[in-house]
Amino acid sequence: MNQPKYTVLTLKKALYGTKQAAWCWWLNLKGILQQIGFKSSGEDQSTYFYSSSKGQAMLWIHVDDGALAEISGLVGLSIKQNDTGFNINQTALVDKLTNLLASRITANSPLPQSCNLLLSPSKEMDKEYLKRIGMLLYIAEGTRPDISYAVKYLDRFSMGTASAHWIPKEDQEY
Repeated sequence: MNQPKYTVLTLKKALYGTKQAAWCWWLNLKGILQQIGFKSSGEDQSTYFYSSSKGQAMLWIHVDDGALAEISGLVGLSIKQNDTGFNINQTALVDKLTNLLASRITANSPLPQSCNLLLSPSKEMDKEYLKRIGMLLYIAEGTRPDISYAVKYLDRFSMGTASAHWIPKEDQEY
């Protein structure tokens, strides 16, 4: 195709490698997912949910031009494929948090949360506290909903943390 010098052409489609290629692919995939019954998460447009009488499915989508390989982990999750699907857990993240808190753990506790703990905000801010609370929130949301109440209670004091707010021993041990 011969064009005169200084001629500008308009692409009518997205070509691989152009800025709009991933966006066009995304719009196409989104339409297909909605047609077959997947609903987009309100919080994250790359997460889709499907529910029927046969079961439920969650789909997380990431567009990347990188080379594809078998996935073994993602954002604190351990992922293993088997004959029937995938096994996803947060064992490595829980172990990492346990190691961070090891100096404060003395014995196992049967109690998942402190019953009579009264805390009030402080003027201090402790980055280590924020790091641990963030990890606990991620674990609670992902695979341990049973600790959600205790973790979210402690999270109330994220911006005004004092030494008294450090995760009570009972919660760490649990």
